[in-house]
Amino acid sequence: PQRISSLEPVGGGMRAKDRTLSRLAKRPLTGMPNIKVQPERMKDYAVLGAACRRAGRMANAAQLAFNRGVLYENMGEAAAALRCYKDLLRASLESGDAVAEALACNCIGVNLQLRGEARKSEPRGEALIRDAIGYHQQHLKIADVPGKFIANCNLGLAHQALGMEADAAAAHEQACLSRPCARPHHVLLWLLWWLGHPR
Repeated sequence: PQRISSLEPVGGGMRAKDRTLSRLAKRPLTGMPNIKVQPERMKDYAVLGAACRRAGRMANAAQLAFNRGVLYENMGEAAAALRCYKDLLRASLESGDAVAEALACNCIGVNLQLRGEARKSEPRGEALIRDAIGYHQQHLKIADVPGKFIANCNLGLAHQALGMEADAAAAHEQACLSRPCARPHHVLLWLLWWLGHPR
């Protein structure tokens, strides 16, 4: 699954350690967990996020929830990351922020899809992938043009993981058609290359 870029950082007056954590949150999520658990930092973000919600600053609460989710995911704690991404979705729906809603749907869908693929032999694994498809479809409905490309790619990968080849092909075709500023045959070649390389 493909991730989309993060929201803008919260406020301009962040301390050096907070800026470092914000940069860590924007790193791509590939490979094994790569940072040590910092429970005091995660608790600080949780408290700050709750304070932002109480103060009605939902955009800041959404950013903090996203940062916590990415940090948890980088630490290998997918369940905690999922809770943070659902907090991001809740905050974005309350504030009416479509960009944050699209980001949340993408993050939740990718998280569920990766967890489902890891448990593919279990019945719960298939259910997680089906849940991921729902979030990818929600992302597709509200996304901008690049977001539609990502959502369609993720839908294709999820359908492919379930063995639904016709649906996967249709989603990948839609991804090719929604790719901005490119010729269809260039996009098709790029997509074939992208699908053939492990992530």
